[in-house]
Amino acid sequence: MADQPHSENEVLSLWAVPANPQHLADVIASLAEELGTSKFDPHITILGSIPVPKDEVLELTLKVAAEARRFNATLTEVTGHARFFECITATPSPTTELRTLRAAAEKIFEGHCQSVLPYRPHLSLLYGELDEPAKEAVIKRLKEQTGVGIGVLGEVIPIERLQIWTTGRSVEEWEMIGEALLDM
Repeated sequence: MADQPHSENEVLSLWAVPANPQHLADVIASLAEELGTSKFDPHITILGSIPVPKDEVLELTLKVAAEARRFNATLTEVTGHARFFECITATPSPTTELRTLRAAAEKIFEGHCQSVLPYRPHLSLLYGELDEPAKEAVIKRLKEQTGVGIGVLGEVIPIERLQIWTTGRSVEEWEMIGEALLDM
């Protein structure tokens, strides 16, 4: 598990990340540049706002990874939401593996994380606040251009690893501090 220095009490997030993220990273970067929002690495949040010291979170992440198997998810829907970090998202299917991964993480991180919202697996494509017409125009483009350019519908994303990121600051300051491969 690779790790980089950070303060002991930072807020951290546990992400499932695509094995080959380049196309999704390009889509996210293109939308961010076009709409003046922040770029971020493609991911599906498994747990957010983890207030656990670095050494402990890295050890717990290894335990989660050991309990989960690698899997493929297909992006089946693109939708818009009112939440800043879910402005435009793609829905990975099947979600059974993601819900199983989330349940394992909740069990292993028990007592450290308290989720107030029900878990809805998604891969964010755009952070920010857009009015509904602008949001719908972007969603339409993402749906119509399947397989080339900006399109994401039908894209199969292999999920092979978990990463821990600092997420308690501005998006531009987020950094990965560790990762673990999922079991074969």
